[in-house]
Amino acid sequence: MSISISARRSNMENMSCSAKWRLELGKWIGLQGLNFLSLPEDVVSRITAEITLKEAVRMSAICGELRRAWIYHPNLDFDISTVPASGIATVHARGSNPKRNRKSRQHNRMLGIKRFIDTVNLILGKHSGLVVNRLAVKFELHKEHANDIDGWVSFAIASRAKAVVLNFSQYLGPYQNNYSFPCHLFNNQNSSHLQVLRLYCVTLDPSHDFCGFSNLRTLSLEHVLILYCKFCNSYY
Repeated sequence: MSISISARRSNMENMSCSAKWRLELGKWIGLQGLNFLSLPEDVVSRITAEITLKEAVRMSAICGELRRAWIYHPNLDFDISTVPASGIATVHARGSNPKRNRKSRQHNRMLGIKRFIDTVNLILGKHSGLVVNRLAVKFELHKEHANDIDGWVSFAIASRAKAVVLNFSQYLGPYQNNYSFPCHLFNNQNSSHLQVLRLYCVTLDPSHDFCGFSNLRTLSLEHVLILYCKFCNSYY
């Protein structure tokens, strides 16, 4: 997935919200009667950060004035709840119906994974890419999904996300099928924004010229395979 980050601005009509949503907005910002999206992006981001991404999307469906407010949400957390209800059942219903054969269950599982990936791609494709604080993905993914995951990491880099969390712990298969974290996407300039990196069930295979993360404050690795470095004759 290729995602281009640009300053996406929206000239929304100043539509009135229901009294309920105006009251909620009043609690957050104390600004009633204003066009929500006329506020600076960092202000919009701080307001939407008070609710989850899913809640922000749901709120935008109710209130026309907030139709695109969710595209400034700073915390992009994707997990099983991201998938539509039908997709959730396909991923977690393994063996729940004894009449299903293995081939059918595998097909449903792959369908659920595809729905998850398509949903994340759609959301990131519409997101402004501005004032992103965290990108977190928790789902059963591995190396065959590398193109999409690399695109998500590229989005995090381009949007200067401070935290990246990739948790594929629901996949507990052979290490050979682990997703390989794309160290090659980072350089001395774009890696300086990352402060938190949490990786679960992935492989780390940095090249000899990997620049590292100069401002990293938190590093968490669980079930991570760290490959031997041929160039420095040691393990990372």
